[in-house]
Amino acid sequence: MQLGYAIEDSPYKGLSFLLQVNNLFDKSTVNYKSVGPNAPAATALYPNYTYTFGRQTLLGMNRWF
Repeated sequence: MQLGYAIEDSPYKGLSFLLQVNNLFDKSTVNYKSVGPNAPAATALYPNYTYTFGRQTLLGMNRWF
């Protein structure tokens, strides 16, 4: 998600702000692996590894002259 705001009028003309959030809901990613040919259902999958990345928040400010 990314939000931006620029000031057009006032003594702060040319000032802009930016807020960016990556992985907003901090959702994990799961890697699945095949059970193998000896399983009752050959296409069955089971969780192999869960990746958790965390939320990243960035805040920026620019000034144009």
